[in-house]
Amino acid sequence: SLEERRRPLDAARKILETVTVKHGIILESRHYNPLAAAYQKLGLRQEAIALVRSLKDRRIGPEPEDGNQEQFNVYNVGTKDKASYTLLVTGAVLEEDWTGAVDSLRNMTDAGLYPNQRHLNAWTEVSERKTKHRNTRSWKKKRDEVWIERGLR
Repeated sequence: SLEERRRPLDAARKILETVTVKHGIILESRHYNPLAAAYQKLGLRQEAIALVRSLKDRRIGPEPEDGNQEQFNVYNVGTKDKASYTLLVTGAVLEEDWTGAVDSLRNMTDAGLYPNQRHLNAWTEVSERKTKHRNTRSWKKKRDEVWIERGLR
């Protein structure tokens, strides 16, 4: 059931919430994003949004696109990164909340972060999944969905 699959995520969230207080460790978006993505995968969009929004907004961009490490910027410690904003956009698209998707994308670009082609393709695929008839999917996607459903039972 959903409650059983959610239980370990909630436990991980409690750990993340207490790490800074108990140990003085400042957590980054890379600590929050996988958990937010897992919540989103279970259809728990509000939990995913709350988790990502617990991070500060990025003050100074842009993020390098070529894979080079950006210089350390103390103002960006504990802030959302490109993946965080992408999770917010994807979640809104999944719910067909186009206003929320546009707002999240605007926040992303205001922070100096810009989606790449991979993000655009993923968002297009997610939106098409919601609007196209189920028979138009490839046999590989249908097969994968059956495997996932059997694995979750």
